[in-house]
Amino acid sequence: MEPEIDPELEPEPKNMQIDPELWLRFLMDLSSKPKERAKLLDRLAQNTTLTDEQIEEFLHLLTQELYDITRSN
Repeated sequence: MEPEIDPELEPEPKNMQIDPELWLRFLMDLSSKPKERAKLLDRLAQNTTLTDEQIEEFLHLLTQELYDITRSN
């Protein structure tokens, strides 16, 4: 008998799809809400080994990539 796996601990599927337009809107909305953006940056800093500058760069690159994807559709 296999042990029961907690669904919250189960890894995400490798072929998971996201809605790039939705995520782009979310990130763009955060840029107009400094308090909410600060919360996101703090959360990312707590859960990664990235510096604040690296997190900012990551969010910038992610926003650019999502923008490019949505423009190509």
